[in-house]
Amino acid sequence: MLDQKPHTPLFITGHPRSGTTLLRLIFNQHSQLVIPDETGLLHWFFKRPWYKKYTRSKMPLPSAKSRAFGEDIIERFNQQPRQLRNHPQKAIEFLYQSLAKREGKKYWGDKTPLHTQFTDQIFEMFPNAFIINLVRDPRAVISSAKRNLKNKREGTDFWITDDLNKTIERWRWEYGLIKKYTQQYPAQSVLLRYEDFVAEPEKQLKALCTKMGLPYEPAMLNYHEERRKKKEEMTEWHRETAKPVNAGNIDKWRDELSDEELQQIETALSNEMKEMGYLP
Repeated sequence: MLDQKPHTPLFITGHPRSGTTLLRLIFNQHSQLVIPDETGLLHWFFKRPWYKKYTRSKMPLPSAKSRAFGEDIIERFNQQPRQLRNHPQKAIEFLYQSLAKREGKKYWGDKTPLHTQFTDQIFEMFPNAFIINLVRDPRAVISSAKRNLKNKREGTDFWITDDLNKTIERWRWEYGLIKKYTQQYPAQSVLLRYEDFVAEPEKQLKALCTKMGLPYEPAMLNYHEERRKKKEEMTEWHRETAKPVNAGNIDKWRDELSDEELQQIETALSNEMKEMGYLP
């Protein structure tokens, strides 16, 4: 399998705070693969109102997209014909292939939480793609959101809320999509439990690379060495990514959620949590 063209591009998705940033950093260390910080490009093309799509197809500077790709690439994109800018596949290929060329990488990937909803569009545009869908214990996800409520960035962290019911429903929605699409596309997508990955990162990473047809490189797990240099530039909740993979924080939620919150989460998501092994 490794002699064949690997399944690329790679898309990493899941609910926010489920380990998508960690996995992006690890795969970005691969000698053949570049994955920038999240861009939200599929939301840009498939969720924007029609009037924005056809009248404001240029991407703003500065923005999350210019931070991910670099202002030089966004400026060149904005100079392309409107026909290219408004065509999802051509536009995405232009941006990511420009980045891969600049970084000297052969393949590219995308990491954006909640992009699971666009799985059909991903495979329509990129039939050889591969998707890693991360699932994490909802108690840990909700605990993390609660912990970082004070650091919420308006317009970006819409998923962080003090409304427990909303967070529960969003986790259920995302899990349902992941379950549906990994069953629909079993050869080119996986459901990966965050807890399993951090418990045995090398074993899990080798299995992912094998399924993708990408050679495993031990240096991928050294992502934190480069990350440590930029620690002060990170948001508070991303500073753990300047450390090696650590399974020690899996049960941090036990000290951060009240008994009432735990009961509400476990009652509402009982079926899903049992399916994933989070409840007996």
